[in-house]
Amino acid sequence: MESYAFQGCTSLTSIDIPSSISEIPAYAFSNCINLESIGTLDYTITAIGNSAFSNCSKLREVNLPGWLQTIGSNAFENCSALSSVAIPDKISIIPEYAFYNCSVLSQVSLPKQLATIEVAAFMNCKSLSSIILPEGLTTIKGAAFYDCNLTNLLLPQSLRTIGEGVVTVGATTSDYHGAFEKNSNLTTITIPQSVTTLGSDAFAECAALSQVTLSEGLTTIGARAFYNCSALKAIQLPKSINSLVSAFSHCGLEEIE
Repeated sequence: MESYAFQGCTSLTSIDIPSSISEIPAYAFSNCINLESIGTLDYTITAIGNSAFSNCSKLREVNLPGWLQTIGSNAFENCSALSSVAIPDKISIIPEYAFYNCSVLSQVSLPKQLATIEVAAFMNCKSLSSIILPEGLTTIKGAAFYDCNLTNLLLPQSLRTIGEGVVTVGATTSDYHGAFEKNSNLTTITIPQSVTTLGSDAFAECAALSQVTLSEGLTTIGARAFYNCSALKAIQLPKSINSLVSAFSHCGLEEIE
C-alpha cells in the first residue's frame, strides 16, 4: 500500500486490511468521510503514518494492534465520531495532533511505556473528562489537552516538564497554548516534586481551578501559567522557584505565601 492510496474515497464505508500489510502509510484513508469501521488490524501492522485516517468524520472505533510501534502526526485528526481508543503498550510517543478535534472521544487508554505527549495531541477533545497518565511519562507538551473537559487529573511522579507550544491549524499559526489550558471544569491540581518547569499558559483559563499545590523542586513557572483562574484564591510558592513572570495574572488571589 502506498501513501494516499485511498484518500478521498467518499463512498467507502468499511475496510478490512490484509495481514500482508505491515504499515498503513501517510494519508492512506484521509478524507474518507463515510468510513465508519475498520476491521481488526492484524498484529503485522507496526506503523500508522501521518494523517492516515484524518478527516474520517464517521469513524466510530478503531482497534489498534498490540504490535503497533508508531502513530504518525495527525493520524486521527478530525475523527469526530471516534469515542474511544486504546493505545498499545509499545507506543512511547503520542505525536502532535494525533487525536486533534476528536470531539466525542471520551475514553482513552494510554500505554504503560509512554514517555511524551506531543503538541496538541488531544486538543479540542471536548468529551474527554478523565484520563490516567502512566508512571514513566516525562513530558507533556503545549496544548496537549487544550480545551478538553478534564475534571480529574493526577500527574505522575515521573513527570519533568509541562510545556508550551505554537499550534498550527491549516496555514494559520496561533499563539502559544498551554498543556491543560481551557479545561474549565478542572478544580484541583498537584504539581509533583519531579516537575521542574511549568510552561506558559499551562493551566490558563481553567475557571473552576480553586486548589493548586506546587511542590519543592519547581524552578520555573511560565507566563500566564494560571492566567484567569478566577476561582484560585490562595497559593503557596515553593522556595525552589527562581523564575516567575505574570504567572497568576487576572486570578482571584487573596493570599500568597
